[in-house]
This record gives sequence, structure tokens and C-alpha cells, in this order.
Amino acid sequence: MGILKVIDKAYDNVDAVENLIFYIAERSEISGGWGISMESPESIVAEFKAVKRFWNKSGGRQVKHFIFSWDGKCWLELPQIQYMAASLTLFFQPRFQVFWGVHLDTDNPHIHFAVNTVSFTDGKMMSFGPGDWIEFCQFKDMLLEEIRRKYRLKNRI
Repeated sequence: MGILKVIDKAYDNVDAVENLIFYIAERSEISGGWGISMESPESIVAEFKAVKRFWNKSGGRQVKHFIFSWDGKCWLELPQIQYMAASLTLFFQPRFQVFWGVHLDTDNPHIHFAVNTVSFTDGKMMSFGPGDWIEFCQFKDMLLEEIRRKYRLKNRI
């Protein structure tokens, strides 16, 4: 099906948001997001940081980073991968800004996600524990099955 890799770095340094957003953007074949303008990587960084300043939550973990990849051959084409990436952001709506990018620089395509750790709706910090990741994986598996049916894919995706 697919592999979800949660990057368990502190991301608490002052340039954590910039470093991750630029890393994702520079290597992306296609990118998107939710709660952000997508004008440029600089604008995305500025918008993430504006939410933190507005709620006076500029310390601690700055961003959550995870990667979705396939555990075998990916049978999806780029528009289908884009649909998958955009759909996965639904899990974090309507509270958290999300930026994603599809990387094709390895044997299997993979999608990087950067999620702001401060909610722009209420200023609460993201607290994402093991139970939340289990729920997210169930959501991901449901989306993969929906895509398989929608595009009439016979192979496992």
C-alpha cells in the first residue's frame, strides 16, 4: 500500500521552517498546500511564521514533517499522486497550514509534507501522538483504496 515515515527531528531551530519548505519546494515536481498562498517558498515561510507570531507561539517545534512513499512500484501517474497529496491535507483541515511536494528523485515517488505546528484557527499547538498517526494511516489507506477504485487500477497502490 504505502509507507508513512514521520521525521522525528526537533525542528526547533529558528530556520527550521525555511529549511524544510525550501527543501521540499526545490526538489518538487509538483507542489500544493492548504491555508497558504503558494505564491513562493518565501511566502509560505512568511505565512507559517505569521500564524506563530499572531498567537505568540514562536518557540518549540516549528513544523511537523512526514513523508508518504510507496512500498513497491507506484502505479499512479503524476495527476493521481497530486490528488493523493492534496487529499491527505484534508486530515489537517481546517486548523493547520500544510505544504506538500512530490519528489521523483528516487526509485519510487514520494510526497513530503510540512505542517505548521500552530493552528491558525485557535492558536493551539499540534499534539500528534501515536493514536493520531494510526488514525492518519487509516485515512491514507481509505484514500488509496478510493484512488484504486476511481482509476480502476488492478494493481496494489
